[in-house]
Amino acid sequence: NDIVFINTYMDFGGGTLLWIYKHLSLHHLNNEFMMSNIIYQNESINQNQESSTNLVHLSSVVKINDISVGNLFYDGAWQKPIKGMYWKHNDSLWANATQSDIKKCYQSAKKGFKTWSNMSINARIQILSKFMPILKLTGKVIIATIVERWIKFPYLFENIQGYIENKMTEILFTRKPLGVIIILREENENILFFRLMQILISGNSVIVIFDANFCNPSSYYDMFSRCEIPPGVINLLSHENISSLESKLCLEDYTTYASRYFLKGTSVDTYFLPFIKLTTQRRIMIPFR
Repeated sequence: NDIVFINTYMDFGGGTLLWIYKHLSLHHLNNEFMMSNIIYQNESINQNQESSTNLVHLSSVVKINDISVGNLFYDGAWQKPIKGMYWKHNDSLWANATQSDIKKCYQSAKKGFKTWSNMSINARIQILSKFMPILKLTGKVIIATIVERWIKFPYLFENIQGYIENKMTEILFTRKPLGVIIILREENENILFFRLMQILISGNSVIVIFDANFCNPSSYYDMFSRCEIPPGVINLLSHENISSLESKLCLEDYTTYASRYFLKGTSVDTYFLPFIKLTTQRRIMIPFR
């Protein structure tokens, strides 16, 4: 839990209010340890490119005009894979992320979280609301409905609850983003966007991963930029074999990883409980004079 102690014995000097507090975040320390562990694990992995007849270097593709090329997305922009490797699927080439790409994408998500998490829920919802009309104009009515349901879900608006303890201290409770970069991988596009909205409204950043067997949301990323979602909040990695990305980013199989944050189904619990899992309680203690 996040604990803030506020000292109400304040000094006034030159018209300036000096607000003194001590901020302890045990959950933040745990998350920083986990992030460092992910980076360490990534760096310890053999970086040799997997041998596959389906992988090509873009410079070796003679005729590029008739081939669709999909790159990675991080730092708010499309990025070519550092090693220039792509995997073929149907009539398209998709970036095959390597160790260096993963590290850059991860750092992008960390920077994006700092910006996004400092916004209020209402501010985040205002930005995400811009996504709905764009989706409707492009005929994505179902996804637009998913977005609309989430931004109107009443439990997600900021609220503060509290009580008086021993007639000496006011205890207030609110919620803040969990502070973990969430990895998202889904077969179904609607489920992917349902969970993506959960992640974004709760104030966390996300890295979406895919291969030929999972949902590829590349066509939506320019829309995210048009909505003015800050750089680094939504990122994208692809790989010929998605288990390679899962092992480096999740450190376990994805089904187990996803169960930590998400629920299956369409009940009210699938809205409310993941929001609780994707946030952490913030306790504010204000002693009376």
